Amino acid sequence: MNPATLQPVPTSNELHKPIVSTLTSQDLHLLWTDVMESWLGLATQYFSIKDEGGIDLPLERLIRFEDPIPGVLVVRSQKALERVLKEVVDRNKPQASQGRDLFTEAVVRFWQKMIYRVFGKDGRDLRPARFRVSTPLDWPHREADVSCLSFVGRCPLEILVWFGPE
Repeated sequence: MNPATLQPVPTSNELHKPIVSTLTSQDLHLLWTDVMESWLGLATQYFSIKDEGGIDLPLERLIRFEDPIPGVLVVRSQKALERVLKEVVDRNKPQASQGRDLFTEAVVRFWQKMIYRVFGKDGRDLRPARFRVSTPLDWPHREADVSCLSFVGRCPLEILVWFGPE
């Protein structure tokens, strides 16, 4: 599905159920691709086989949000992705990466795009989301509603999303 064709999901008392059925692994990948290409000109590759825990992905950020519905977003990768992002940013403008956490910036950009494309909302108009460095111990204690595994360069990147109360 093209992220430009994602339609806002109608709300109800069971808000997370319609979203789970409409947002797919490939949708997450296309949204991440849109962020990487529009921001840094970086290509990504979708990997259709679910990671069974065999890849070490210690670079991890988690966003807990309450609006427009409760949810948790986790994006994780290898530390090498930080170097890839830094090289691309500095290639375009030397020293532009200095003092910036580019992975965190990428995750926030992704969250804002996901909220806009899925719900039709501007993340700046919602209640503040809680952002943190995380590990799998911080995740909700159930399987993610939707997830994907992509590559940015040679770096695997996993995106997991839980909708609804934890």
